Amino acid sequence: MVSTYSSAVSSVICIDLLNLSPIEFKNLCITSSVVNRFEPYLSVLYKKLHDDVNDEENSHLIYIDNDFLIGSKRHQQSHEKFQLGGFENLQENYTPIIDNSLFAVIEKELYKNKSLKLDADLFDLNHQAILNKENKRLFSFSLVNAFLKVTGPLAISPTTIANRYHTPIYFFDTLENKDTLVLQTIYYKDLLPIVFVFINDDGQEFLGWNERYLVFLDRVKPINERLIDAEDILNSILDKIYLKGLETLKQEELSFLDQYSKL
Repeated sequence: MVSTYSSAVSSVICIDLLNLSPIEFKNLCITSSVVNRFEPYLSVLYKKLHDDVNDEENSHLIYIDNDFLIGSKRHQQSHEKFQLGGFENLQENYTPIIDNSLFAVIEKELYKNKSLKLDADLFDLNHQAILNKENKRLFSFSLVNAFLKVTGPLAISPTTIANRYHTPIYFFDTLENKDTLVLQTIYYKDLLPIVFVFINDDGQEFLGWNERYLVFLDRVKPINERLIDAEDILNSILDKIYLKGLETLKQEELSFLDQYSKL
């Protein structure tokens, strides 16, 4: 299981839309099934960036973890400038039956160990605490696969968490007094806490990110599309024809086959 932040971002790919040529961008959409899922969004953003050389608004770098678009930022910006979101819909269309008694056991163990990281036993216990009768995945995407609702000793402020558990928490929201917030939920990437949900006295929710995760996310290097050769693209298209049929090919894939036949 993942237990380091470098491993936690090992499945993340970074796409540098600004420095990809049109043919490189098309090839990337063909050869990468991950990128292909987000082709409509990426195509719009790519066009905006390349239609206006003075564009100062749209992101250059896009970060994707399997089927989840984590966020984006521009070149030369630090992790503090990430545009991240989507976690307000973490459990959209899913209502788990939660065994709060097991959650309480996990919470007490984390408090005693002075660590928010799940060990293997606590990870397994976490999954026992979330009963899913239909046997489906807990989340509709793979960025997180465990969570913990807290009501006991971990229901504390971000500052207390940072001091006691050596876990710096970064908020993209502008908050006047973070210490009035109380932890409600922790979301995990395997064993590591990466997103925290806090609530204030009015019941409003605020997302805080594990800053160590953000730092390692920022270190992910963009895909170098120039390393993908024509033979790799051809094999990808042939596999698609074999599995799904010739009629499922997109126009750029057909164009590639036409150009390849002339080589």
